[in-house]
Amino acid sequence: MNQIFELKYKSGPHGDACSTYDVIFKKDNVKLYEFLEDIPTNEWGTIYISVLNPLTAKLDYATKDEKYKELKIEYNNGEYKTEGDKVTSLPNLYKNIDLDYNSWANGGWGSMSYWIKLKD
Repeated sequence: MNQIFELKYKSGPHGDACSTYDVIFKKDNVKLYEFLEDIPTNEWGTIYISVLNPLTAKLDYATKDEKYKELKIEYNNGEYKTEGDKVTSLPNLYKNIDLDYNSWANGGWGSMSYWIKLKD
């Protein structure tokens, strides 16, 4: 476990004894499936994944926020529940995580949520 990433304390504890962390990746070219496999199986929470929205990505008038959409994976003790097959479809699982994005996490007391972005 935690061969792909580590958490670096940033601030807290905040409400409900949760703290905020930077997600530090230990290698280049981290695939989404590698990240999912590295999350401790005794945690629960939500993984928020920012991905390019194919419907708005090429629109000149779309803002940066409109060009991306957020997919969610809820997890609990090693089991994952997704919004249909959008997140865990083969193409997304093998996409690289954008290491230039400020990936971060927030949690405490066995709960940890993560915010990451996939490369376009």
